[in-house]
Amino acid sequence: DVILQSRDRGLFTAITDCGAGGLSSAVGETGEKVGAEPHADRVPLNYAGLHKLPVIFVVHDNGWAISVPVDEQVAGGSIHRAFDNRVGVETHGVDGCDYDALSNAMAKSMARARAGEGPSLIVARVPRLASHSNSDDPRKYKTEEMVAADEAADPITRFEKELLAKGVVTESELEAFRQEIHDRIEKAAHEAEHIP
Repeated sequence: DVILQSRDRGLFTAITDCGAGGLSSAVGETGEKVGAEPHADRVPLNYAGLHKLPVIFVVHDNGWAISVPVDEQVAGGSIHRAFDNRVGVETHGVDGCDYDALSNAMAKSMARARAGEGPSLIVARVPRLASHSNSDDPRKYKTEEMVAADEAADPITRFEKELLAKGVVTESELEAFRQEIHDRIEKAAHEAEHIP
């Protein structure tokens, strides 16, 4: 299996290689632009469906096309609805901040790919917690309530709360883990700064 972090035509190249028998399954990701730029990902979706390729497409749908709400950008009001019922492609619209929902969709899609049943499309709804780019100011099109709702949906915080509620970890274990990750990042940053 291969996980691909590719965009646009690179994704098409990857699934073409997959169809040539080089990969057992492939996962590619893109953003919400898939609903507005047909050359970007609709051609690969069609090609994968036509040839029953073992590919999983994952779209990160943050509900915005830069500053335009997705319901004003995509037919049907959502990327999942725009691609649902595409012949040869199984689609899953999931809350991308829900670990279990996303894991289940991925497991079903991997099983489908490995069984030779063709491609899947997972549209994971996720908040965009920062601006789209340096020139973007979300305060011009997002209300304070929208920002607060996005922050409350943060998948890391949400998953931590779920683990605590289920008794999988304690708060002190989580804090130790956060500190360990922080230290590892700081060490890597320090090392990177001193590379000639």
